[in-house]
Amino acid sequence: MINSSKIKLSPTGGAGVAAANGHIPFIGKILAILLIPTGMPATMDTTITITQDGDSTTDIETVATFTNQNANTKHYPRVLEQDNTGANLTTYDKFATVNGVEVTVAQADNGTDSVEVEVIYETDFSGA
Repeated sequence: MINSSKIKLSPTGGAGVAAANGHIPFIGKILAILLIPTGMPATMDTTITITQDGDSTTDIETVATFTNQNANTKHYPRVLEQDNTGANLTTYDKFATVNGVEVTVAQADNGTDSVEVEVIYETDFSGA
C-alpha cells in the first residue's frame, strides 16, 4: 500500500539563519520526497535523515539533501544494496525505516516563510 505523511516547518532565528526541525513518523520504504517551500530564500538547505529509534539527535543515514533549494522539488532516494557480509553490490533499493525521518531546515528566513516536506512510502513488503 502506498501512503504519505508530511510536516510543515516554519523556521525561526532571523533572515538567512533561521532553522527548524521536525519528525515524520512512519514505517515503510521511501518512494519519493517532496519539498514545497513558501517564501524561502535561495540559501535554504533541507536535510532528511533516518534516525536511531526516532531520536532526532542520532543520525544513522542521510536520505536526501536539498542544498540552496527554494523551489518545489521531488526526489526519489535510493541506497546501495549490500550482501550479507556488508559488501556493497551494484544495485540500488529504497530506503527502509521503522522510525520515520527527521527533517532539518537551515539558512532560511523566519516570519511567514515555511517549508513542507512530504514523504511518499510503501508499507506492503510482501513482494519486496
